[in-house]
Amino acid sequence: MKKGLSFVAAVFLLLTTTIVTGCGNNSQTEQGDSVLTIYILDAGYKTEWLNGIKDAFAKEDWVIEKYGKVTFDVEHNGVETYAADKIKSGNVKANKFDLLFGLNLQELYGSKGSNRQYYLADLKDVYESSVPGEDTTVKSKMIGSAVTSNLYTNPSGESSWFALPWAGGYNGILYNAELLESGNYEVPVTTDELLAVMQAETQKNAYSIMQSMDAGATYWEHLMPIWWAQYEGYDNYVNFWEGKVYDEASGKYEYSIDIFKQKGRLESLKVLESALKDNLYERAGSTDYITAQRRFIKGEGMFMACGDWFDMEMDELKKDIVDNGGKAYDIKMMKTPVISAIKDKLDTIDDDETLAAVVRCVDEGKTSFGGVSEKDFNAVKEARKMLYSVGNYHTAVIPSYAKNIGLAKDFLRFMATDTANGIYTEKTGGSGLFFNYNAEEDDPSLYSSLSETAKMRIKCFNDSETLVLPIPNNFNLFIYGKVRNFKTNISSYEYLFTQTKTTAQQVYDYDISHYTQTEWDTILVNIGAK
Repeated sequence: MKKGLSFVAAVFLLLTTTIVTGCGNNSQTEQGDSVLTIYILDAGYKTEWLNGIKDAFAKEDWVIEKYGKVTFDVEHNGVETYAADKIKSGNVKANKFDLLFGLNLQELYGSKGSNRQYYLADLKDVYESSVPGEDTTVKSKMIGSAVTSNLYTNPSGESSWFALPWAGGYNGILYNAELLESGNYEVPVTTDELLAVMQAETQKNAYSIMQSMDAGATYWEHLMPIWWAQYEGYDNYVNFWEGKVYDEASGKYEYSIDIFKQKGRLESLKVLESALKDNLYERAGSTDYITAQRRFIKGEGMFMACGDWFDMEMDELKKDIVDNGGKAYDIKMMKTPVISAIKDKLDTIDDDETLAAVVRCVDEGKTSFGGVSEKDFNAVKEARKMLYSVGNYHTAVIPSYAKNIGLAKDFLRFMATDTANGIYTEKTGGSGLFFNYNAEEDDPSLYSSLSETAKMRIKCFNDSETLVLPIPNNFNLFIYGKVRNFKTNISSYEYLFTQTKTTAQQVYDYDISHYTQTEWDTILVNIGAK
């Protein structure tokens, strides 16, 4: 980013001594040597992990030597817009926080307030600095695709990092393992297999998907980008959000309105339409998400879209069900099935049976399959290695005007350590940060206590070939061009495909016909491409 930002950050590196309240909103005050004031969004991952990490940070010898006694003023709430609103106040009098763990803060990256000062401190020095006590940098220890996913490039082409993700969640499809086994079904590895199991279960029990249409709980939307990217390939998915299409004449990727014609967009919607239109719980629209999740645990429905926070979020409810004489079923998460339509792009895979066999070979760590070309095998392998994480929406940022920028940056560096990652994994029941930390190897006793979903997440995130999809919010096409997955995506897919007569084809066609060349030219101007 611009040099002025690093100058502002340098000015504020001087630590100040201030009055501190302890963790929480109602604690007593005390005088501390160095105070870090933190806000954290209290969402699915709760806040216990932060308490554990901050206590460990304050006990580190290098922290004590550098800062003396470090104390904390921590506040939390469940208001998703709170962090952004505080930061945009633009001054330390209105926003006391040195460090904020918030949600959907991408609009602030590279943005300035009315005083022409950047809202956020540049974190490039954090990413490129050493992890305390370890022989690696923060950037090198982070999962590679997460590094690129969080890199922000402004319309002038300047790039840097303004945030560090504080959750490495795994979004996908939960399934009732006991019901699946009793029905003699295999865990689906392609979307055709998934839809076949759904259809069979729906014929028996009227529906196979338990879900709520509560705002924030319509998680099938997170499957759409995965299937889209699987079909198009990771790079071409990124090309969409960069606004580019390969031009045969120039031999380069050029800005083009034809991005909306990517067929993977249509194929992913077709899977969602087939799944939701035919198999969704008929009362999903009038069922809140906690009730839906409770019903799911009690054996109502075979599938639910959610994330790896489900186990932690439902732990007390599961205990309550069992304590009251009920049965809590074994709920697991599957790797996202590979979109079956991908075979239409492959030369040596003609049917779903072969595709499924190749996917299972990939899962077993094999590198080839008889009769399938290396190119096709690698395309399926890449598709299987993709995952979607809401973690890239959960980011920690430092206001450019914060009092204790240096201390806040050191706290973020500490979050990359094995110590911090172990605490996070324990406190969240097996979720993790976007760092290479393998609990199976580093803390076997902790690993053995985790759920199967948590163990799968750990294996996937420690796979060097895993590709975490970047979120649209990090791209200028989204920020300045106001492009979304679809123009008509004003309602959840659950609602769109079950409560209206809208079809996948209609949603896809709408963008192609309604983005005019004039509108596209305006978008290019807004993102600095013209």
